[in-house]
Amino acid sequence: NGDYFTSSYTSLFTGSSHGIYPTIADNWSVGNYPTSSLGLHFDWKIAKGLTFKNSFCNGQASTSWNKVFRFNPKHDGIINVSELSYKQDEKTNTLIGEYHVGFLYVDEENDNKTNSYSVFGLIEQPFYKGSFNIGMLLQGGYSPKKDNDTYGYYGIGIVGGNIIKEDDEIGIIINRALYKGDEKETDVEITYNLPLLKHLSIQPAIHFINTNDKNNTIGLLRFNFEF
Repeated sequence: NGDYFTSSYTSLFTGSSHGIYPTIADNWSVGNYPTSSLGLHFDWKIAKGLTFKNSFCNGQASTSWNKVFRFNPKHDGIINVSELSYKQDEKTNTLIGEYHVGFLYVDEENDNKTNSYSVFGLIEQPFYKGSFNIGMLLQGGYSPKKDNDTYGYYGIGIVGGNIIKEDDEIGIIINRALYKGDEKETDVEITYNLPLLKHLSIQPAIHFINTNDKNNTIGLLRFNFEF
């Protein structure tokens, strides 16, 4: 998650789609917390702000100690993730531009998903920097519908900083996931991160979720401690 799917804007939100796209997490056994798999990760700083990443992993993640350190492509298959990203310099506590495009290849013989793939992308674009900051977030993912339960995902949102108090953050985002059988889910999240002390903040969030025309409302309260 930290290597590919979390970023400056997305880390504000509490929905799981901002940890890893559902077009990946719902379809394959990737090394997504709390599971893990043995792999080789590569980072190449091509130029200032421009980075290429690649991870080559065992095709089945697990929580069992006798499986997390094994590499057995014949039995478990393989998963490979590649990403090209650009991130502006982070000199001050303001929103910055960040842009990602990635590709996942998977070969899971036991799951009948040989030679499947997924593509994903993220744009974080600041609009205004001054006494307060405003930026827009766009992200999306696609996996072939014929092979996967979750074939489409997109999210669009607005993030602001220093709105009411210095170093605060506020955001609203709409996430939509598309499933086989014309099923779908839409999640609208509104959240506000309020600094209380130098290293402590409190963050309420509310989700309005519509799943196949059934509505639910969920409230969360998150405490953040950083040092």
